[in-house]
Amino acid sequence: CDTYTGGVGVDVIPPYLEVQSAPDVVQVGEELTIGGVVSDFQSGVHSVTVFDGPVSLGAAAIDATDPEHVWDLSFTPDQAREYRLTVVATDVAGNEARTLITVGAPPLDFTTVSTGGNHTCALTGAGVAYCWGSGWGGQLGNGAIDNSSTPVEVAGGLVIDAIIAGGNHTCALTAAAEAYCWGYGGSGQLGRGSTTSSDVPEQIEGAQFESLALGESHTCGIDGSGAALCWGYGAYGQIGNDETTDSL
Repeated sequence: CDTYTGGVGVDVIPPYLEVQSAPDVVQVGEELTIGGVVSDFQSGVHSVTVFDGPVSLGAAAIDATDPEHVWDLSFTPDQAREYRLTVVATDVAGNEARTLITVGAPPLDFTTVSTGGNHTCALTGAGVAYCWGSGWGGQLGNGAIDNSSTPVEVAGGLVIDAIIAGGNHTCALTAAAEAYCWGYGGSGQLGRGSTTSSDVPEQIEGAQFESLALGESHTCGIDGSGAALCWGYGAYGQIGNDETTDSL
């Protein structure tokens, strides 16, 4: 058998931790409460903390007058996504117990959808944009270049009126006729005067548009005067400026 070397009275046993209540689905802007019981019969319970990934959501309130040490923590979700939470209980001796819980993302209702080369984007009735599919060029707009098989919210908190998916880039219009583009920009298709890519929306400065259309690697828009402007890959003359070169 193994030899115990901790000595009499040394606490090497983690606390008992159980989650007993948690909602099934996140409701953005509404308080979410999770709770359970925790106990440690050697050194005593020190804390219960809840983490959303690496981010601490705070220490739970523990009712020390209850024999089961009931705990609960409330927070208000600000994103319509799945929350994978880690609950960590620590006793006075520093031993930890952990458990994972998942609170599902709310169902999304979309009013419009646009399909690109290998990605899809859509808008909710509140003008919140989501994209999914291939993300290698940043075309999902969520600050990453990973693929996603489920909708991810586009970063920036923009309220969008129209969203258009291209080959490997995406553009959007706000009610103020501001244009934002993101994704692969190697041919200048993001309209920012460069060939750099972006994994978050970047505004096209100095212009306002009534509508936008996206091709495989170029973009066109109609401004307030009715003029058509195009930029991006132009090897076949698709920019419309009597040239076969790219336009930034």
